[in-house]
Amino acid sequence: MTATRGEAGSWDENRWPPSDMGRLRTQETKAGLAVLGVSEHYWLDYVDGTCATVDDSEGAAKVAAIIAEVQPETVLTFVLAATEP
Repeated sequence: MTATRGEAGSWDENRWPPSDMGRLRTQETKAGLAVLGVSEHYWLDYVDGTCATVDDSEGAAKVAAIIAEVQPETVLTFVLAATEP
């Protein structure tokens, strides 16, 4: 499960505009998952850089629905540490 397609993942938007970057990151993700043998993947399709503005209950409901459907044995994730209160 991936929240965004990485549209904002460029330091040079003239060379890699967000529309191209999202398409490239999507291809990279699919290729990486294929190498790992992952056959199921879900996109939440939030716009990159906007996840902090998503209502917690909305995001949690999307994730919970996918977890309930897939019933994974393992869930891997990451946490961003806050730098300022």
